[in-house]
Amino acid sequence: MEEKERYIKVMLPIHLSWEPYYRCHEELSIGERVRVSFAGRRYIAVVSAVDLIPDIDTSRIQNIEGVERRLETISTGEIALWKFISSYYLCSPGEVYRLAYPAVRTSGEESQANSEERREAKEAKQRNVLLVRISRMQERLQKKELALQGRHGSKIAEKLTEQRDSIALQLEEAKQELQMLESGKGRGNDHRHAPLPLPEFKHCPEYDEIKSAFNDGKTVLLSGGPARIDRIIEAAAESIASRKDVLLLVPDLALSKDLQEKLGSVFGQRLRLYHSDATPGERRDTANLLRDKNSDACLVLGTKNAVFLPFSKLGLVIVEEEHDVNYKERDRIPHFNGRDCAIILGTIHNATILLSSPSPSLESILNCINGRYSSISIAPSAVKMELIDTSEEYKKKGMVGNLSRLLIKSIDETLKKQNKVLILRPWGPVDDLKEELRNLWPEESAVGGLDCLTVYEAKRLDLSPYALISIIQAELLIEKSDFRADERAIQTLEQIRGRMEGRMIIQAKQSTHQVFSLGQNLVPRLLSERREFAFPPYTRLLDIVINDNNKSRLEKLSNDLAKLLVDFNPLGPFTPMEGRKSLDERRCIRISLAKNAVLKDNKERIAAVVDSFGKERNYSTHISLDVDPI
Repeated sequence: MEEKERYIKVMLPIHLSWEPYYRCHEELSIGERVRVSFAGRRYIAVVSAVDLIPDIDTSRIQNIEGVERRLETISTGEIALWKFISSYYLCSPGEVYRLAYPAVRTSGEESQANSEERREAKEAKQRNVLLVRISRMQERLQKKELALQGRHGSKIAEKLTEQRDSIALQLEEAKQELQMLESGKGRGNDHRHAPLPLPEFKHCPEYDEIKSAFNDGKTVLLSGGPARIDRIIEAAAESIASRKDVLLLVPDLALSKDLQEKLGSVFGQRLRLYHSDATPGERRDTANLLRDKNSDACLVLGTKNAVFLPFSKLGLVIVEEEHDVNYKERDRIPHFNGRDCAIILGTIHNATILLSSPSPSLESILNCINGRYSSISIAPSAVKMELIDTSEEYKKKGMVGNLSRLLIKSIDETLKKQNKVLILRPWGPVDDLKEELRNLWPEESAVGGLDCLTVYEAKRLDLSPYALISIIQAELLIEKSDFRADERAIQTLEQIRGRMEGRMIIQAKQSTHQVFSLGQNLVPRLLSERREFAFPPYTRLLDIVINDNNKSRLEKLSNDLAKLLVDFNPLGPFTPMEGRKSLDERRCIRISLAKNAVLKDNKERIAAVVDSFGKERNYSTHISLDVDPI
C-alpha cells in the first residue's frame, strides 16, 4: 500500500524570512527535528506546521531526509517564545532557533543520543545474557529438586542440597540484576531518585505583600537594599515546595558567582547553573531535568540565554537587577533583551514574575504607575553619599592631582585606624591613579589596605570590607551624549551603595548635578523629561545599523537608506560611540516610534524597506536591526 504524502513547514537555523515546505510520508508533530537539504546544504530543522495543503507547485517541494527522533522535541513553550522574539525583534524564527540551539548544543544532543544508543545496545545484550542464564539456572534448579526427591544417603543428600541452595542463590542474584537493569537503577543523570530535601528559609514579614500581588496576577517590582535577596529566596523556596521550577536571571557571570554561595546554602542540589562557566554536560543535564515533568523542582541561576531552556513546570521567573544593560544582547542576532523575554517566558508558562533592583529601570517604574506591575519597596541601603565639589576645590587650591585635600584627609584618618579604603574611577585605565596612590600611601598600597578599581569592576564585588569608598571624577558617569545617562548613573551609584557598609564619598566637578543632589527622588523629573521629548519608556526606538570597512560606500548607502525612511523621521545616519571611542566603520539610523496600535505595523514596514534595500543593493549582510537598542 502506497504511503500517504504529507506536507510540513520547518524552521531552519538560518536567516530566512519564510518557512519552506517539505514532504514526508509519516505523521509528524510540531517541534520534532528533521534532517533536510536547503540550497545545497544540510540542516537539522524544527517542524513548525503539519498536515498542510501547499499553496505552491508540489513538484518543487523536497522530501525530508529523515526524522531525528534521537534529538529532543522542541516544546510548544519554546516555540511560542521564539515566535515572540522573531516578531518583536524583527528577525526570523530560524535565527532565534540558531541562538537557542547552537550547533554545539545540537551536536551535544547527538552525542548524548549516540551514547544512549550504545548504552541501550549494551543493556539489551546484558539482558539477553541474563535471561539465558536465568533460564538455564531454573532448569538446573528443577533437576536438583527432582534429584532430591529420590532416595540418597546422607552425604549425597547433603551435597545435593548445597548444590540446590547455591543455584537458588545465583538465580536470585541474576533476577535482582535483571530487575535493576530494567528499572534503570545505577544510570547517570536519572532524575527519578529519592526526592531531594526541600529548602529551608527564614520567613520575611514583607513577603506577604509580594504573595498578595502574585495572587492578584501582578508582576512584582521589588526595589530597595540588599535584603531583597531574602525575599527572592522565600519566593523561590515556596515555588519549589509546590513542585514548580524557578528561573533566576542575572545580568552577568559575576553576579551569578556572587549569589551562588548564598543560594547553594539554601537550595543545595536543587540549585542549577546555566551560564558560560557551566560545562556543556552540566548545561545538558539541566535542560534534561527541566524537560522532565516528573523530576525534582529546581532553581536555575543563569544569564540571559537561560530563557531558552525547555521548561515544563515553570512556576516563578525572577530577574535580579532588572535595570542592568547587560540583559541586552548586543553581539548576536537577535538583539533581544533577556529581562523582557523572561517576562514573556513567564507569561507563556502562566508563572509568577518578580523583578528586583536597587534602582529599577524607568520602563518598570512606568509599568507600576500604569497599574501593570505592583511596586513593593523595602528599606534601601543606610549608607549616605558625601559630596566633594572639585570645581570649588580647584578654586581654593584644594586639589592634589586627582584627589581633593578633603578626601586625602578622610583616607588618612581611615588608614590610621587600620581600615581598608577603595578608590573608584567610573571607567578607563586606573594605572595612573594607582601610581598616584602609591606615591601618597606606599605602605598601604603595598599591603592592600588601599585599593583602586573601576566602578564597573566594583559593582559585582562584596564591598563590605571597606570602611571608606570614594568615587572620583564621578562626573564621567553623566558625561555621555545619552538620554539614559542620568538614569544609569543613579543605578550605578545605588549598586555600589547597596554592596558597602562604610562611608561613601563622591568627588565630582558637578556636585550640584541632579543625579548627586536628588538621587532616587529624581525619577519623577526624568519621566517628565522623557514624556516631553518623546523618549522611552513613552516611545520605542529602532536602530538600523550599517557596518562596512569601505567608508565611501558606507556613507553613500547609509544616506540612500535614510532617504527611503523619510516618512518615519529618521535621525542620522550618525557615527555611534562606544564609551568615548568613535565607531568609524559603522553608521546608525535611529527611528522613534509611538507606542500605539500601529507600532507593530510600523516596525514591520521599516523592516520591509530595509530588507528590500539590502536585496536590491546586494548589501543585506551589512545591515542589522536593533529594537530597543539602549
